[in-house]
Amino acid sequence: MKIKKIGISFIMMAAVLFTAMPGFTSRAEEEKLSIKINPVGEIEVGKEATLQVDIENISEETYEANVVQILVSDDSKTVAIENGWNIIENDAVSKNYGEHDGGDPKAVLKKDMAPEDKITFEVTGTVEKEFDETNPFHVNVRVKSDASTWTSIGYASYESNAGDTAFEGTFTPSELTVKRGEEVEIGVAVTNTTEEEVDALSFECSWTASMMKGAWVDDVKPALTWKKELTPEGKLVLAADETVEGTLTVKIPENATPSWFEFGVDVYSGTEEAGDLKTYFSGSARLNMEGGVLNPYPDVKVDNGDEKGDWYAEFALFMLEQGIMTGEDNGMFNAGREMHRDEFVTMLYRFDGEKEVAYDPEVFPDVEDGLFYTKAAMWAKESGVVEGYADGNFGVGDAITREDMAKMLLGYAKHIDFELAEEGDLSKFPDADSVSGYAVESMKWAVGNGFITGDEGNINPQKYAERGHCAKIMTVFVQKYMGL
Repeated sequence: MKIKKIGISFIMMAAVLFTAMPGFTSRAEEEKLSIKINPVGEIEVGKEATLQVDIENISEETYEANVVQILVSDDSKTVAIENGWNIIENDAVSKNYGEHDGGDPKAVLKKDMAPEDKITFEVTGTVEKEFDETNPFHVNVRVKSDASTWTSIGYASYESNAGDTAFEGTFTPSELTVKRGEEVEIGVAVTNTTEEEVDALSFECSWTASMMKGAWVDDVKPALTWKKELTPEGKLVLAADETVEGTLTVKIPENATPSWFEFGVDVYSGTEEAGDLKTYFSGSARLNMEGGVLNPYPDVKVDNGDEKGDWYAEFALFMLEQGIMTGEDNGMFNAGREMHRDEFVTMLYRFDGEKEVAYDPEVFPDVEDGLFYTKAAMWAKESGVVEGYADGNFGVGDAITREDMAKMLLGYAKHIDFELAEEGDLSKFPDADSVSGYAVESMKWAVGNGFITGDEGNINPQKYAERGHCAKIMTVFVQKYMGL
């Protein structure tokens, strides 16, 4: 079978394709940009690759410069991209959060984008590992009109494909806001763009969510059906240039905590075990939950329009959704409880990705093996985030002071090469002289970057930090790092 050798690139233009279903508010109605992503030249391992991004305003609205954000991310599981993807500035886009290790590069428009306007820019990155049709990499481009939300007005994904085929696909809608507990139907259309019939195609759907750790989520079971008769073995057959339509049916449990879910559809042949796995199509649609994150904490009150919520509510829920900070064993958040040193370092460890580390009893004599903070403490010492006390102990069970928290956070920022050069003026606090010598640099840095503010007019460096304040400080740090 001769198959045309090109890459996969598909466009999600739900504003054009979507017909509203009763009872649902579609984010896809706001999806007003057509996005295409294509490689510039060959992509080779060890060499810088370039992708061209073309965006067209297909709506009747004008999007103001420096408001619309463009984010580029890489969701590959097995292919490493050196320093992520770097947005190249030109006369259309201005980079304000560039190449780095982790997070999403972000740019903003330099000028307003009126109806029918088109812009083009490039992103570059170096693929460090071998890739092929069974081990591709993906690059996603998401355009947002509001930095405080994940809601997009345009989205597209590119999948490298060193194999011999390419399919195109659409989701209708590609993004939708729904209520928990209600069933949703999403249209799927896949087109065989090759020159020959492709048979023996298997298919499956999967899901991911804004939070996968510490989430209250019953099993989500999406169902995928096609409007074409399958082979007796349950396979798809697509002739050249043929399009097959299907339906992805999803019901989000009423107790689902995450603020969004993404449902992926893969069409492929062969198996990984046999070594002949070939992906023909891989795409996803997004469901945003009405009301955002579901608050699981009985002792956390959120704004409901009529009554103001707790000041720490948004930070507690953001930390929960990121999988960085969860509730107590009794289900409460306990914002006023003092945070322990081992708990705070565990938050940093979770945000860092929980890399595997070996236990060594000589690192910190007071850290035992097999406890929730053991690996975090080992990692923190190995990474230079925490030195420990003068007696060699970590300080397990000790409440963390504001200045020690600032020192750990600065240590982590240095570990990930996250440059925040702002230095605050401690002299504006009457008790500035009470900051310990080892913590002066950290406290200036924390104050200058807005992580620590005054406490009733003072800096109170030796005051113990409470869970609510730690949630706020980590939220500010994480959002700065993510460019939100």
